[in-house]
Amino acid sequence: MGWNQAGARLSRRDVQELNSASEALADAAHTIQQMRPQWGPAVVRLLVMANDVVVRVQNKGAEAFAKYLEKHGLKELPGETEAEGAEDDPDQGRKTQPEEAD
Repeated sequence: MGWNQAGARLSRRDVQELNSASEALADAAHTIQQMRPQWGPAVVRLLVMANDVVVRVQNKGAEAFAKYLEKHGLKELPGETEAEGAEDDPDQGRKTQPEEAD
């Protein structure tokens, strides 16, 4: 088994926290854009790049959960507690870029 196949797995909570982080990055970029500082465009570009990575990883995790649920139904996921199972669906990932938000 190669190192690719033995990588860390994302929990449902990880996927949800990645979504929250993505929203926070988008909010920060939007705030900077509204203030229009000289250094704003460079910082917004960096925030967008970071957010793209967060969204990509979050979507990968959400897709993995969707595949699992297709095969196994809505029974409790391995390693998931009841509190985590009652939270929102992780498939509701942020897919917009910060400059698109208004």
